[in-house]
Amino acid sequence: MADHDTISWGSTRISLSDGSSQHISEGTTTTDVSGGLVANKPYYIYWKPTDPTVFHTIIASDWVTRNVGGYVLVATVTGAASGGKAQTKYAGGLAVDGQDQINASEIVNQDSVTGTEIGTVGSVATTGLRMKMSTAGTGAAGSGSTGAFLRAYTANSVSDITGRWLDIDGDNQAIYFMDGSENNYILSSMSAAGMKFYSGTSATASDGTTRAHYGGSTLTFYNGSGLGAGNELVSLGVGSAQGLNLYGSDTSLTNTSLIRYQSSVGGGWVNRGYQGLWRDGNDLDHLIMYTPNSNVYLISSNAGSSTVDGSTIKLQASTLATPAGWKTHSSSDSGGVYRNHLFPFNNGSGSNIVGDVSPDGTSDEPYNYIGYFQSDTRDGQGTFTFGPTISQIQTYYISLGAGTAADPSLFFDDGTGVYSPADNAVGISAGDSLIAQFDSSGVTIQGALARTAGVEDMWIPAAAMRPTNSNGCAFITDVETTSGRPDLQVLDFDKDSDEFAQFSVAFPKSWNAGTVTFQAYWTSASTNTGTVAWAMSGTCIGDNDTINETYPTPTVATAKAHSGTVEDLNISAVSGAMTIENAADGELTFFQILRDVSADDHSSDARLIGVKINYTTSAATDA
Repeated sequence: MADHDTISWGSTRISLSDGSSQHISEGTTTTDVSGGLVANKPYYIYWKPTDPTVFHTIIASDWVTRNVGGYVLVATVTGAASGGKAQTKYAGGLAVDGQDQINASEIVNQDSVTGTEIGTVGSVATTGLRMKMSTAGTGAAGSGSTGAFLRAYTANSVSDITGRWLDIDGDNQAIYFMDGSENNYILSSMSAAGMKFYSGTSATASDGTTRAHYGGSTLTFYNGSGLGAGNELVSLGVGSAQGLNLYGSDTSLTNTSLIRYQSSVGGGWVNRGYQGLWRDGNDLDHLIMYTPNSNVYLISSNAGSSTVDGSTIKLQASTLATPAGWKTHSSSDSGGVYRNHLFPFNNGSGSNIVGDVSPDGTSDEPYNYIGYFQSDTRDGQGTFTFGPTISQIQTYYISLGAGTAADPSLFFDDGTGVYSPADNAVGISAGDSLIAQFDSSGVTIQGALARTAGVEDMWIPAAAMRPTNSNGCAFITDVETTSGRPDLQVLDFDKDSDEFAQFSVAFPKSWNAGTVTFQAYWTSASTNTGTVAWAMSGTCIGDNDTINETYPTPTVATAKAHSGTVEDLNISAVSGAMTIENAADGELTFFQILRDVSADDHSSDARLIGVKINYTTSAATDA
């Protein structure tokens, strides 16, 4: 604080031209000037490297003899008479008693600066690059002093009202940011009316150019027409403008008021979807979510193990006492086994997940269904006569009630649909009557069991076979067991070498032309218990194809041991899959069967009674 004959300074730090800095202890001019400063006499305050922690004071006229050895001038001081104030100026010229303006080019460290006006940096006080503060004059009560301001000017300023870029206005109690041009194009303002942002083309703070306005309860952004009803773009506030509001007048699906999500792709922003409000041609508002390249997720992560708790997403169509809608629910019964459900609720049970177990449409509890219900007219659109086509619905579990023929669980029309007539059975009804039933017995159509595609059997008796010309078995032999009892027609196959027989079959059209299997039926006139191994191969011959074809490698069935009793029937195990050469529908298949003596050890002739061929069909009929 400067008295009339004393200058004091607080503890400070100075920076030197060599980049170093030095701490300076607090002090006064009386350390070097005993008795105080003399009025109207100039002094210098300086720093010297030999005593670097303090400032020293010297009469100005003696400075020439000290301006050596790195001494640095800090400030000039002029003493004052009693009642006045000593004047100080930081290195740049002598202070003058009564001076009310400081033009500083160095750092000023001072407890306070008093004066009616300070102008800095500029060749002329009212033009060019500068900062100006004015406290002159008095204004109306509460409005500050007339002309009170702190302003910063650009280099092209030619007067105190042009070229401003910052204006702290004491008269209007406002802060303005300008565009810095010669004209006062306003960019933003803060005042008692709120905070406003302007377009940069207004000469005044008029609302017509307001682009954003915070008025104490709402922050609103406006379009190019400025502040005014219908010009809003976005607002965030309370009361009538509560929450975050998006405004839009375009009825287009993509240009309506919406929240748009963008992501950077290849260095540019790409639309990844949006949420918004769309108004259709009937002036009905619809909430939409659009994702052009991704999925829409509604996710609940609340865990639970009861019907009430768990991850639940609720689609509710009403806020009345009896709400209706759908819930998706995932919860764990025990051991981390999660169960997922999509089901309706109809009663007013609030957040209870159970809802109405058996919705019946009473008490204004609507039925729940996926798709549409023909007689439902509650939406005001009239009775539906058709609905949209659903090309595919895929799921693992759907639980339906049993239903009846008249009221099937899954229905297409009154009395026509799918239901369960009994345990482990599925029925199809039409005209209130059961038409077809599917159960473990097969398919029953109007009470008669229907043939279906699958495995079929074909019996070929030995009497339909002929020994081959080369290495053939014995010719067909009639064997009487006992008079009046079954007689046998058999082909005897020798025990010492492989013997062959052949037959041909035209398979039904329903055959899938795939592999077949076979079983041999045989007996023996011996009591030997040795095994017999039968083998078979086949080839298909088409129209205009040569019959002179080679049989493929035969397929051998597992050898079967004889019981040891004469004329006991032996049925071999089902063979492995046998591939028929050139298999095709509508052709003639030739088979060759043999006894493979290398794979058996029965010590007598084996008597072949016949073979059963197992084949697979791909159609229910041969039509």
